[in-house]
Amino acid sequence: MEQPQYFDAVVTDDAGRVICIDVKSEDVRTEWIWGAFKMPGRIFHELRQFWLSRPEPDEYIGTLVNAWLAQGGEAVGIRAGSLYADVGTLEGYRLALELLGPGGAKAAQ
Repeated sequence: MEQPQYFDAVVTDDAGRVICIDVKSEDVRTEWIWGAFKMPGRIFHELRQFWLSRPEPDEYIGTLVNAWLAQGGEAVGIRAGSLYADVGTLEGYRLALELLGPGGAKAAQ
């Protein structure tokens, strides 16, 4: 992965359970990028309460999830997709437009 310091990489075990998230680190242990997440509403509320209870606010949700996992939270990683475009950056936004336009995935190669 090029420039891993711009991404959150998700480390899972063989069963797909999330071990941790390497948050914007140059030293990543996996090439699986966290692109999205899905959770029941109760877990979302649990994470919010956990976030509010922490002495310092987390800058990234990955650090919050790591702390939540460390206290017994559970998450499963689904390995899917082959391309990632971080639409929060100008470069990623342009790549996403190319991927969605004529030629689709060929534009990313």
